[in-house]
Amino acid sequence: MNAIPSRYNFLVTAGGTNYVFSAATGKLAVVEGDSVWQFLKGCGCEGVSDSVIAGLLRDGFAVLPGADEVVQLESRRFERQGGVPLTIVVMPTNACGIGCDGCERPSAANDGNSMSLEAIDALVAYAKEARRDIHVNWIGGDPLLAFGVVEDLTQKLMLAARSNGCAYAASMVVAGERITDAMADALVDRLGIRSFTMAVDGPNEKRKAAPSPTGLTPLFEHAVNAAKILRRKGAEVTLSVSPRALSVEKLAALQRVLGDESIDAKLTFAAKPACRSNCAMCSAAGLPASFIGQRCALRRDCTVSDLLPQPFMNTCIYPSRFTFAVDWRGIVYKCLCDVVDGKNAVCSIAELPDRDSRFISMSDYPFHSKECKKCKALPICMGGCHNANRNGARLCIWNADMVEKLVSAYCSFGELICG
Repeated sequence: MNAIPSRYNFLVTAGGTNYVFSAATGKLAVVEGDSVWQFLKGCGCEGVSDSVIAGLLRDGFAVLPGADEVVQLESRRFERQGGVPLTIVVMPTNACGIGCDGCERPSAANDGNSMSLEAIDALVAYAKEARRDIHVNWIGGDPLLAFGVVEDLTQKLMLAARSNGCAYAASMVVAGERITDAMADALVDRLGIRSFTMAVDGPNEKRKAAPSPTGLTPLFEHAVNAAKILRRKGAEVTLSVSPRALSVEKLAALQRVLGDESIDAKLTFAAKPACRSNCAMCSAAGLPASFIGQRCALRRDCTVSDLLPQPFMNTCIYPSRFTFAVDWRGIVYKCLCDVVDGKNAVCSIAELPDRDSRFISMSDYPFHSKECKKCKALPICMGGCHNANRNGARLCIWNADMVEKLVSAYCSFGELICG
């Protein structure tokens, strides 16, 4: 049987044993026999049985001669997106009553305006034409300062989804100060918002306010009370806080409160610090702490659950051609970072049907980039940060050197994941 090795193989020798890892399939195998090893190194398939070749083809370590793996990868990605929902990040207003220190929103943008009826109707028309399940992520400002917009747009999008036989789901980033029992009833039961993230940093003066008997400042008390209310409605709640907003004592107090069965909320850091675990494999791989903190592939309690990098692991949703963000003015952006700071606008929502080709080119550019097409880590990285690359500042999520170091460290240390 005629075959050639995949361009996405990583060959590693550790402890006298040869291994091959496929970035295209996520498979790792021990290579027994010099003939197979030589085949994987591109020296031909002499001495390799048809049954072994068949196994290598099945697991992605080999391909048929003439196969264009980049085209196949693009097709797989397109198929994976076939059933993904239309995901819209909506900023219904730029107004916010919290004003967290370090907020990326320009202070001049906080003029209290909210989305117009024309922008709402244009967004609904686009969603209806897409004929997909719809997921909306409400952000701000504080979306509850434009509750009328949230209510109107939600009801219209729900109707559009139902008319197409599709599902509707929503999540919201919100301040806890305005969550009451009545508001929770409206958000969860009537508007179908089942997941909430509450930013609880607040400005410096609120963070330094005298703590209550629980050890939390008033701003955190609001968030905890809101979490209780929303949890009673069956909603999922996450409290998002910047590490610099909490002392060790306040963090401990917050964690104690969140452990209460009536709250059961998750805690996440808005800016995750570098990992301090010093896991054996990460240390052996020589990866920088900044990389480990954001994308640790070796510990099950870190951001990635698998021990080895997996294909299509770029977890950012924005490379999808079915994802975009829209602000209160009806201006469309490809990336959440852009809608926050108001940069790199694509078009208005009314113009979007005629600009889909630009969205597709943003989403599919790694398959047309010379650097990406020749990179062995492409099936995992999938182009890295598409927004940064679009603007000429190359930012890879993974590269071949990172993958090779991780595979080598894993093969050397096996299941030893804590140093």
